[in-house]
Amino acid sequence: MILGKHSAQGVVLSSTAYLSLGSGCPVIARDSNFFELMDREVLKYKDLEEFKRNLEDVFQNNTRLEENRKAAKRYVEENSAKEVAKRFIELFEELSS
Repeated sequence: MILGKHSAQGVVLSSTAYLSLGSGCPVIARDSNFFELMDREVLKYKDLEEFKRNLEDVFQNNTRLEENRKAAKRYVEENSAKEVAKRFIELFEELSS
């Protein structure tokens, strides 16, 4: 998937990227504030050369793409609804003691 969102004012995120990470489909994204909370989970580009390199990495299925997939899987697992709910429960229990 290719996402070319330019930066926007305020605090933003790409719900499309968040929803797509779990599918295993690589996400190539413009380096903007929509993706500032993601590091290796998406393949970011600032210019045409980086965009080309990202495409090559995807089509060649190389080591960088494998690292990207592992990071995306880890991100999805760590930020799943179940894990987020656990953190809220822990917070509420801590606040109530």
